[in-house]
Amino acid sequence: MFEQIATNQVQYDEQLKLKTVGLCCDLRGLVLSFTNKSCFIMFFDWLYPKYLPLLTQALVRWADCPLLTTSVLRCVAEIVQNKSQRLMFDVSSPNGILLFREVSKLLSQFGNSFLLSCHLLGPLNKIGRSFNTFNNYY
Repeated sequence: MFEQIATNQVQYDEQLKLKTVGLCCDLRGLVLSFTNKSCFIMFFDWLYPKYLPLLTQALVRWADCPLLTTSVLRCVAEIVQNKSQRLMFDVSSPNGILLFREVSKLLSQFGNSFLLSCHLLGPLNKIGRSFNTFNNYY
C-alpha cells in the first residue's frame, strides 16, 4: 500500500484514499496503545526513514479530501504527543530532531496545498488571500 502512494500513476484513486484512511486509523490505534519508550522507539525506527514521508505525499496529493487529511493529521498528532513520556530519545539520538523536521515539513507542505486549493475555490478566496498575506509578511 505504501508503494502505491509513492507512485504517481494513481493520483485520484478512491480506493487508495480509503486504504490510506484505514492505514492511518490503524497506525493511530497502534501508537495509542504504546505506553513505554521501547515500544515507541521500535515503531519509530520502522516508520521514519521509509514510511513517514509517504504520509506527507498522501496529505499533499489529496489535500482536498477532508476524510483523508483528518485521519492523517490525527495519526501524526498521536505520534508526536508525548503520552507516558514515550518520546524520550537517548541524548546521542537525533530522532527527536528528525521527527520535528519531518512533521514540520508535513505541516508546511499541507499548508501550501491547502492555500492552493483555497485559491482555486471561489467562495473561500478571502481565506486564501488572508493566509497568503500572512505568509508573505513572515
